[in-house]
Amino acid sequence: YLAYSLLGDYYKNKNCYSIAIKYYKEVVKINQKFSDVYLNLALCFFETEEFDYALLSLNQYEELSQTSDYVYYLKARIALALCKYNDAERYITQALEMCSKDEYHFELGKIYYSLENYAAALDIFQNLLRNKDSAEIFNYVGLCNSKMKNIELAIANFNKAIQLDGLRPIYYYNLAQCYKSLNDKKNYVKY
Repeated sequence: YLAYSLLGDYYKNKNCYSIAIKYYKEVVKINQKFSDVYLNLALCFFETEEFDYALLSLNQYEELSQTSDYVYYLKARIALALCKYNDAERYITQALEMCSKDEYHFELGKIYYSLENYAAALDIFQNLLRNKDSAEIFNYVGLCNSKMKNIELAIANFNKAIQLDGLRPIYYYNLAQCYKSLNDKKNYVKY
């Protein structure tokens, strides 16, 4: 089973998730008590957007080992992907109670944004920007400001996101929507 597990790890690290899943399933056939394989299966199922299987794998992992903050983080991400925002908030709160990590706070900000609690989300994202500049976080700050009708602040943050990562079309789209709301057709078309 360890050989199959190592093969699964190899393919997971190469982002060949469907092949990794095949090898991890072989591990489960041989040794159902090897907890690490369930966590790896959950990660692969998450990446292939098979969220129900990801949750089942996480539940198996929890039965065999202690619950970790990372498990709650993964459950929050799955719940967010399934638009189960209250579940996502509950899971990420549990993860944060166990360990305060920036990626957990970022996930909580995304959840608040999805719950349309833009002020709370904006506060989290701005706190994260104190530690590091991130195009994705600037984008979310821009989205929050846009929803709160602070269009000039939204434009400034979308521009910062584009400066850091000019290859993400969504940043240009979000910026264009700001100009559209201002009836600035020239910049709307430009972006």
